[in-house]
Amino acid sequence: FKDDTAVTGATTSSFAVNGPGIYKVQVTVDDCVSAFSENVALVITAEGGGVAGNAVAIYPNPSNDYITIALDAFEAGKRVDIQVVDYLGRIVVRQVGLGQENATIDITAYAAGKYIALLRQHGKTVVRQFVKAGR
Repeated sequence: FKDDTAVTGATTSSFAVNGPGIYKVQVTVDDCVSAFSENVALVITAEGGGVAGNAVAIYPNPSNDYITIALDAFEAGKRVDIQVVDYLGRIVVRQVGLGQENATIDITAYAAGKYIALLRQHGKTVVRQFVKAGR
């Protein structure tokens, strides 16, 4: 499963992923179905094409209270879906921003540690990490 949706054709013991997301496994043998595995957040740190990822910045990084995400790499005025995921693969926030604008996220309630921001527009994804600093 990728982002809680079954992956078509993923029926063997190995699978080549095609993009970032939250993955989990459920095994079916005959009439027996296992429980889901723990979620795993997959981050791709480099890929060809897509939006100009270097035009996306998160600041301040690290931060204690709020982060700002500069969505300069995305098409102006168009919806950008923002997901923040912790390192256990749990989605901690979903928010919508607009291309060529800034999005601000309140992280005061987050535990200290590393987080991943997945930014998507028109099937293109940019992934950035940030740190929630301890007080």
